[in-house]
Amino acid sequence: VYYPAIIHHHHDKNFGNAILSPWPLRDPEKILLPNSDPDSKQDRIAVRATVLIDDHELAAYSVHLEHLWMLPGRSDSQLEVLTTAIAKDTHPIIVGGDFNSWSPGSINILDDLFGEIGLWRVSREVGPTLETYGGIPLTVDHIFASDFFESQAGVWQQTDISDHAAVWAILNFDEANYHE
Repeated sequence: VYYPAIIHHHHDKNFGNAILSPWPLRDPEKILLPNSDPDSKQDRIAVRATVLIDDHELAAYSVHLEHLWMLPGRSDSQLEVLTTAIAKDTHPIIVGGDFNSWSPGSINILDDLFGEIGLWRVSREVGPTLETYGGIPLTVDHIFASDFFESQAGVWQQTDISDHAAVWAILNFDEANYHE
Protein backbone atom coordinates (compact mmCIF):
# COMPACT_ATOMS: atom_id res chain seq x y z
CA VAL A 1 0.00 0.00 0.00
CA TYR A 2 1.50 3.33 -1.06
CA TYR A 3 0.17 6.86 -0.81
CA PRO A 4 2.08 9.93 -1.96
CA ALA A 5 2.20 12.89 0.39
CA ILE A 6 3.78 15.49 -1.89
CA ILE A 7 5.75 16.10 -5.05
CA HIS A 8 9.25 16.29 -3.57
CA HIS A 9 10.92 19.68 -4.04
CA HIS A 10 14.36 18.17 -4.84
CA HIS A 11 13.46 15.66 -7.57
CA ASP A 12 9.88 16.54 -8.59
CA LYS A 13 8.61 13.00 -7.98
CA ASN A 14 5.97 11.57 -5.65
CA PHE A 15 7.18 11.22 -2.08
CA GLY A 16 5.14 9.33 0.49
CA ASN A 17 4.68 6.31 2.74
CA ALA A 18 4.24 2.62 2.05
CA ILE A 19 3.43 -0.61 3.85
CA LEU A 20 5.14 -3.63 2.32
CA SER A 21 3.91 -7.07 3.33
CA PRO A 22 4.19 -10.65 2.12
CA TRP A 23 0.66 -11.09 3.55
CA PRO A 24 -2.55 -9.67 2.08
CA LEU A 25 -3.41 -6.06 2.90
CA ARG A 26 -6.89 -4.56 3.03
CA ASP A 27 -8.66 -1.40 4.19
CA PRO A 28 -5.84 0.99 3.17
CA GLU A 29 -6.05 4.50 4.56
CA LYS A 30 -4.08 7.72 4.15
CA ILE A 31 -3.92 9.80 7.34
CA LEU A 32 -3.20 13.46 6.68
CA LEU A 33 -1.04 15.02 9.38
CA PRO A 34 -1.35 18.75 10.14
CA ASN A 35 1.31 21.43 9.83
CA SER A 36 3.63 21.34 6.85
CA ASP A 37 7.36 21.84 7.31
CA PRO A 38 7.72 25.61 7.81
CA ASP A 39 10.72 25.77 5.45
CA SER A 40 10.01 23.30 2.62
CA LYS A 41 6.18 23.32 2.98
CA GLN A 42 6.23 19.51 2.77
CA ASP A 43 3.12 17.77 4.05
CA ARG A 44 3.41 14.60 6.10
CA ILE A 45 1.17 11.56 6.25
CA ALA A 46 0.78 8.18 7.85
CA VAL A 47 -0.50 5.12 6.00
CA ARG A 48 -2.63 2.40 7.60
CA ALA A 49 -3.68 -1.05 6.39
CA THR A 50 -5.04 -4.23 7.91
CA VAL A 51 -2.62 -7.14 7.47
CA LEU A 52 -4.11 -10.64 7.23
CA ILE A 53 -1.79 -13.30 8.69
CA ASP A 54 -3.41 -16.73 8.79
CA ASP A 55 -6.36 -16.30 11.19
CA HIS A 56 -5.03 -13.03 12.62
CA GLU A 57 -5.57 -9.42 11.62
CA LEU A 58 -3.28 -6.59 12.65
CA ALA A 59 -3.18 -2.88 11.95
CA ALA A 60 0.05 -1.64 10.37
CA TYR A 61 1.03 2.02 10.17
CA SER A 62 3.85 3.63 8.20
CA VAL A 63 4.77 7.03 9.62
CA HIS A 64 6.87 10.01 8.54
CA LEU A 65 6.64 12.94 10.94
CA GLU A 66 8.18 16.37 10.60
CA HIS A 67 8.95 16.52 14.30
CA LEU A 68 12.61 17.49 14.07
CA TRP A 69 12.21 20.84 12.33
CA MET A 70 8.83 21.92 13.67
CA LEU A 71 8.27 24.72 16.10
CA PRO A 72 7.31 23.50 19.58
CA GLY A 73 3.63 22.64 19.69
CA ARG A 74 3.21 22.18 15.92
CA SER A 75 4.77 18.71 15.87
CA ASP A 76 2.64 17.74 18.86
CA SER A 77 -0.46 18.13 16.69
CA GLN A 78 0.96 15.55 14.25
CA LEU A 79 1.43 13.12 17.13
CA GLU A 80 -2.07 13.89 18.44
CA VAL A 81 -3.71 13.14 15.08
CA LEU A 82 -1.63 9.97 14.71
CA THR A 83 -2.23 8.59 18.22
CA THR A 84 -5.95 9.42 18.01
CA ALA A 85 -6.23 7.38 14.79
CA ILE A 86 -4.20 4.50 16.24
CA ALA A 87 -6.19 4.42 19.50
CA LYS A 88 -9.34 3.58 17.49
CA ASP A 89 -7.87 0.26 16.28
CA THR A 90 -9.11 -2.95 17.86
CA HIS A 91 -6.46 -5.21 16.29
CA PRO A 92 -2.88 -5.73 17.42
CA ILE A 93 -0.89 -2.77 16.12
CA ILE A 94 2.53 -2.16 14.57
CA VAL A 95 3.64 1.44 13.93
CA GLY A 96 6.96 2.10 12.27
CA GLY A 97 8.80 4.80 10.46
CA ASP A 98 10.67 8.06 10.63
CA PHE A 99 9.51 9.97 13.68
CA ASN A 100 12.30 12.55 13.40
CA SER A 101 12.55 12.47 17.19
CA TRP A 102 16.22 12.38 18.00
CA SER A 103 16.74 13.77 21.49
CA PRO A 104 16.25 11.59 24.58
CA GLY A 105 13.46 13.96 25.65
CA SER A 106 11.58 13.70 22.35
CA ILE A 107 11.94 9.90 22.36
CA ASN A 108 10.60 9.83 25.94
CA ILE A 109 7.60 11.86 24.76
CA LEU A 110 6.97 9.26 22.04
CA ASP A 111 7.27 6.44 24.56
CA ASP A 112 4.79 8.18 26.88
CA LEU A 113 2.24 9.04 24.17
CA PHE A 114 2.31 5.58 22.61
CA GLY A 115 2.34 3.98 26.06
CA GLU A 116 -0.91 5.80 26.86
CA ILE A 117 -2.59 3.96 23.96
CA GLY A 118 -1.05 0.58 24.82
CA LEU A 119 2.00 0.48 22.54
CA TRP A 120 5.64 0.01 23.48
CA ARG A 121 8.80 0.79 21.51
CA VAL A 122 10.17 -2.54 20.32
CA SER A 123 13.14 -0.76 18.73
CA ARG A 124 14.26 0.81 22.02
CA GLU A 125 17.68 -0.92 22.06
CA VAL A 126 18.62 -0.77 18.36
CA GLY A 127 20.70 2.42 18.30
CA PRO A 128 21.24 5.15 15.71
CA THR A 129 19.41 5.12 12.39
CA LEU A 130 20.75 8.35 10.88
CA GLU A 131 24.11 10.07 10.82
CA THR A 132 23.97 13.84 10.43
CA TYR A 133 26.20 15.72 8.06
CA GLY A 134 28.44 16.48 11.03
CA GLY A 135 28.77 12.77 11.77
CA ILE A 136 26.48 12.79 14.80
CA PRO A 137 24.52 9.51 15.10
CA LEU A 138 20.79 9.96 15.85
CA THR A 139 17.97 7.53 16.56
CA VAL A 140 15.03 8.96 14.61
CA ASP A 141 13.32 5.80 13.30
CA HIS A 142 11.25 3.63 15.62
CA ILE A 143 8.86 0.67 15.76
CA PHE A 144 6.01 0.55 18.29
CA ALA A 145 3.65 -2.39 18.83
CA SER A 146 0.85 -3.77 20.97
CA ASP A 147 -0.27 -7.37 21.64
CA PHE A 148 3.02 -8.89 20.50
CA PHE A 149 6.07 -10.18 22.22
CA GLU A 150 9.43 -9.29 20.81
CA SER A 151 11.81 -11.83 19.37
CA GLN A 152 14.46 -9.58 17.87
CA ALA A 153 14.97 -6.00 16.70
CA GLY A 154 17.82 -4.24 15.01
CA VAL A 155 19.08 -1.74 12.47
CA TRP A 156 20.25 -2.67 8.99
CA GLN A 157 23.00 -0.18 8.17
CA GLN A 158 24.00 -1.50 4.73
CA THR A 159 21.55 0.39 2.54
CA ASP A 160 21.87 2.97 -0.19
CA ILE A 161 18.13 3.46 -0.65
CA SER A 162 17.83 6.15 2.02
CA ASP A 163 19.95 8.34 4.25
CA HIS A 164 18.35 6.39 7.13
CA ALA A 165 19.24 2.88 8.18
CA ALA A 166 16.35 0.39 8.15
CA VAL A 167 14.84 -0.58 11.52
CA TRP A 168 13.49 -4.10 11.71
CA ALA A 169 11.76 -6.29 14.27
CA ILE A 170 10.58 -9.87 14.42
CA LEU A 171 7.42 -10.03 16.51
CA ASN A 172 5.18 -12.89 17.58
CA PHE A 173 1.53 -12.64 18.50
CA ASP A 174 0.95 -12.53 22.23
CA GLU A 175 -1.93 -15.02 22.32
CA ALA A 176 -2.84 -14.05 25.90
CA ASN A 177 -3.58 -10.45 24.81
CA TYR A 178 -4.86 -11.10 21.31
CA HIS A 179 -8.58 -10.46 20.74
CA GLU A 180 -10.22 -11.45 17.45
